[in-house]
Order: sequence, then C-alpha cells, then structure tokens
Amino acid sequence: MVTSIYRFVVVALIFCSFATTVHAELDDALREECAGRRALVFEAIGDAVLVIRGEPHNEGYEQFYQGNDFYYLTGLETPAADLILDGKNDVAHLFLEPRNRQREAWEGAQLAPGEEAIALTGIADVHSKREFLAVLDIAARSLGKIFVPFEQSEARTRIADGMESARGDLRGDSGAAVVSYQEAFHKFLKERYTEKSFENATTLLRNMRVTKSEYELEKLREVARISADALRKTIALTKPGMWEYQLQAALTGAWMWQGARTWGYHPIIGSGYNSTVLHYIKNDRQIADGDLVLIDAAAWNDYYVSDITRTYPANGKFTDRQKEIYDIVLEAQKQGISAVRAGTNMMAVHLAAQRVISAAGYGRYFTHGTSHHVGMAVHDPNSNALREGMVITVEPGIYLPDESIGVRIEDVVIVTDGGCEVISSGVPKSVDEIEALMAGGG
Repeated sequence: MVTSIYRFVVVALIFCSFATTVHAELDDALREECAGRRALVFEAIGDAVLVIRGEPHNEGYEQFYQGNDFYYLTGLETPAADLILDGKNDVAHLFLEPRNRQREAWEGAQLAPGEEAIALTGIADVHSKREFLAVLDIAARSLGKIFVPFEQSEARTRIADGMESARGDLRGDSGAAVVSYQEAFHKFLKERYTEKSFENATTLLRNMRVTKSEYELEKLREVARISADALRKTIALTKPGMWEYQLQAALTGAWMWQGARTWGYHPIIGSGYNSTVLHYIKNDRQIADGDLVLIDAAAWNDYYVSDITRTYPANGKFTDRQKEIYDIVLEAQKQGISAVRAGTNMMAVHLAAQRVISAAGYGRYFTHGTSHHVGMAVHDPNSNALREGMVITVEPGIYLPDESIGVRIEDVVIVTDGGCEVISSGVPKSVDEIEALMAGGG
C-alpha cells in the first residue's frame, strides 16, 4: 500500500491532472432500458413519490456492488447515490456526492453532479447529495404517499442461496437484529414525515422484475453462456486426486477470462458424500476415484446471474448404481422442462419432476423444490404463475447420504408461450455425453 508520506503527493497529482470523463458504464441500451423502467414506476405510483438509496461506500477493500433495485432504475454503480421519483410531475431526481479528490485518489474516479452525469444517465435533474432532503421535503409536502424500500437491498448476494446480504439478517450477542441500511432509512423517513403514509417500494420494484424485458433476456443468455462454457471446461479437466477448491479456481478463472466479474453465488462443489449436502460450500475435500462430483455454480455479469448444476463421475465413468440414479434425475428434469410454459405454474413443473422420482421409489430423497426465478439475483423475485418472459430453473435431485451419491441436474429456462427456451444447454447432460467429454471427445 502507499504510505501516508506519499498521500499528499498522490492526491495533488490527481487533482491537477484528473481526466474529464470519470464514468462510462451506461450504454445507450441500458440508459433506454432504465428510462422505461422509471416510466413504469411513474404509472404505478400515481401522485405519490418513490425514494430509494443506492449502496453506501464499502468499508475496507471490497468490490463495490450496487443494490439491485437501485441499479434496476438507474444503471449506476456509483456509491452513495439517491433517487427520488416524483409521480405527480413524472420527474426523476438523482443525487450524487460532490467530487472528492482525496477519496478518488484511493478508490478511483466517481461520477459527480454535472453535465456528464446528465448525459450518462438520461436524468435531467441531477443534484448534489447535499440537496437531497430539501428536494424531498418539497415533493413530500405536495404528495400524500411515499414509497420507500422496507427490506434490505440484494447487493453482494455472494453466499450459497443468493438471498442473504452482508448487511441483512445479522444478530449481535444481545440477540437484537442489526438494522440494515434500507431499514434505517425507512425509519428516518417515518420519523421525519409523521403525517404521511408509506408503501413498500421493495414489493413494487420486485413485482416489476419478475417478468424480464428483451434487454434482460439477452443479459441472461450471455451470463448463461459464460457459465456453461466454464462448467464444461471444468468437467473436462477433473481427475481423481484433485481438490474441490481447484475446480472452484478453474471455474472462477474461466468466468473472469470471458468478462464476468465474479460468481452469482458461492460455488457448491461437492464430491463423494459432499454431493448429498445441498448447500455445501467449504470445497476443501480431495476428490477420490469413484466419487461423483456435483457442481452448482454460475457467473455474475452486468448485474445478472445464472444457475447451473451438473453431476458427473470424477474418473470419467459412471458406475451402474450412479448411472441408475443419474438417469432417474435426468428423466425428471426432462419432464419438468416439458411442463414449463406460459399459463401454468411452478407447482406444475415441480409435480412433473416429482412424479418421475417418486415412481422410481426415491420420492423421500428429493428434498427441495424444482424451480425458482433467476435474474438480477440467483433467487430472484418470484411468482408461482408463469408468464412469457419469466426465467426459472428446473433442478430435480436425489440425495443418498448412506451411499455418498448426490445427483442434481439444473438448467435455466426462459418461459415462452408454447414452452421454454433452455439457455444453459451448453453443458452436456446425458451419461454418454458426459463420459465423452471427460474422455476428450466432447
């Protein structure tokens, strides 16, 4: 690290020679997409006002991730930004921190109020963050209802099931819940505007996110392609004697090589008995000859994630028993995928897969649901009813701890009018295809 002796020099140099352009993450397509989303919010809230905060600056040296709902409306990764949507006047107000040269010396250039921010975001009213409360006071006085998130942001959904956050759902030694960033803001507004009624902006925005636009579907196809390619390469290089974490390293490197910044959720790489543990994330066992390896892992790219699982033999050849269980799960997945279409629901998909496993005598070893929604979060906002443009997983499994056999097969599908589009099909699934891949012929 740069020592404190050099801080003044570093800051001075940057202050004198700072580049004019400090931000370039929104392209025309994303800018137009976010404008369309804000227009839908204006329609939904009527004469009310919606207030939402972006994530604060990170503590320490962690990668910054914007909250999904804030990014959904703005496309901005800039820390400590705020947004007010005035439904009565159909006006968006964006608030950014003023330029802080010393912070930028350590964290990099940040978008600040000005013409660049207006051009970049397509939001005409860009203010200094210092003006936030003054603008909100004016809007709140003329409007009777305030929409504000009641729930914690989905930022940094980087653990096994993708739903918990680094700030949410934590408890201290006293047993008192730690108040999240969004929860504290909600409390502050209620105390400031005691005469106003409040609605949950989290519910509003996540209902919007359930059905994907064509822009989003293309993002999901791309992250599924990256994830499938990395998983296929990782399966091909697997050998007995390797360690689970080495497969994690191969996956991570392959994702990043193709431009995906990180994983969508912590990779699950279970060999032998670990393949029967649904959210096993230690990934620290040495893989033995004869083991099945279950990899449930996918990338995060441009604020969209995928979710793929494959199970395969470490030595490249299924035993008869492994093949028996595998083929049951594969048939269950085929039936589940066949049941996906607009106008039905996720329970119908689950029952289609469950019938196959139950008929084979393994119903009590299928211990989870078959589907969940995927999008900006790996467990995205959900709906049991399926409509065209929704994106879900199909992932049946059988888990036999006494035999150290765990099999799950998972793909991501886009719901269409007459069926579905499987967007993670770049990884082999049949026994013959997997064995050919591992033998070097796939």
